[in-house]
Order: sequence, then C-alpha cells, then structure tokens
Amino acid sequence: MKILIVEDEFMVAMTLKVLLQRQGHEVVGIADDVVSSVKEAERTRPDIAFVDINLANGTSGLDAAAELQKSGVICIFLTGTPPNGPRPDLALGCLPKPFSDKSLAATVKIAEAMIEGLPLPPPPFGLELYCA
Repeated sequence: MKILIVEDEFMVAMTLKVLLQRQGHEVVGIADDVVSSVKEAERTRPDIAFVDINLANGTSGLDAAAELQKSGVICIFLTGTPPNGPRPDLALGCLPKPFSDKSLAATVKIAEAMIEGLPLPPPPFGLELYCA
C-alpha cells in the first residue's frame, strides 16, 4: 500500500513510517498540515492516509481528510484526540494513540479490503470503524 502520513509531531511520524515500512508498505510522504498534505497527495497519489486531528499551523486533520477524500484517498484518523462522534464523511475510522504494531497492521488490512471491494476483516482493539 502507498501510505501518506499526516502528523505534525516529527518523532511520531518517523515511528509510524518505520512501523509501516517494516510491514511492507510504501510510505510516500509525510505532511504536517492541510496544505502540505494536499501537495503530498497530489505528488505521490497514496492509497490511504493516516491523519492526526491536531496539525501544525493551527490546522485540523478534519480539514485535511476532507481535502484528501476529494482526491480519492482513504483516510484513517490516528490521533490522541478523536473527533466528537463518527465521521464517515471524512474517514474509514479512527485508531487512537497509543496504538500497537498489531492494531496498525490490522487497520491497514481493513483499508486494503475496502479498496479491493472485499469483506472487511474484524477491526483490531481500539479501532472505531465508521462504516459497517
């Protein structure tokens, strides 16, 4: 999977990048706000994006997800501050921080199944799916 990371905390973004690469995924970019996430998505054409809610420059991951969805990118919120209630209009679901390698891998498998039109596997502990 080609994955974009939208995260303003450098160490969190780098840790996520390493974990995803170890799982065999291609991290195509890291962005820290809405503008850079849109530019990275246009440049790299990711399949999915892991999006934090609180981003740099006072921007919101909700706005980033809205923009990325316009380009057909499936978004998954990966955040310590989940949105108030499900946001199926913006994301597949929300995986709260802190997360485990196992839950991260299972979340990517759910996104892969959605892209391929296959039945979704069971969600890992902590993941709130916004669709059934």
